[in-house]
Amino acid sequence: MARRHLRVVTCADRAWSCELEADELPLDWRRSEAAHSSFRVTSEPELEALALKIANDMGLGYSSQDWLDTGTRWLFIDLNPAGQWLFLPEPVCSQVSAAVARYLEHA
Repeated sequence: MARRHLRVVTCADRAWSCELEADELPLDWRRSEAAHSSFRVTSEPELEALALKIANDMGLGYSSQDWLDTGTRWLFIDLNPAGQWLFLPEPVCSQVSAAVARYLEHA
């Protein structure tokens, strides 16, 4: 059973995480219209390090990843190398946008 849904966004060597309580949501939170505006900024250094490792191992400069927190472990759901982040709350969406712009500028 999922406790939280997490969206982890990576760009170059940085990662940001946002959480969504899983109560009363379908397993695929995207099926709930309200979920798209309900994420909260969180700090999950261990999870962010895992997300960065996956992105780096795949040679990706950017990734948007979905994870589940069961309360005892992290479950990796998917990775999208062009996934969305603008629905995430501030300051995450602005920080990711700036990081992507810097990455593209130097690519």
